[in-house]
Amino acid sequence: EYPLTYTANSEAAPYYPIPTEESTKQYNEYKKVADTYSNLVLCGRLAEYKYYNMDQAIFAVISKIL
Repeated sequence: EYPLTYTANSEAAPYYPIPTEESTKQYNEYKKVADTYSNLVLCGRLAEYKYYNMDQAIFAVISKIL
């Protein structure tokens, strides 16, 4: 993985979630579906559509399963 500047016209995919109005709406729709499963735990940058440092990602997982 090599960091580079993301531009909308680029073929490259962004490394981290880029919140927009459209992507937030789509995330909320997926979350509604995921929340209907009692035994499903989604965590991490793309699962929660947030930027996380590694320590934050681990804490988020632990707080969901404990």
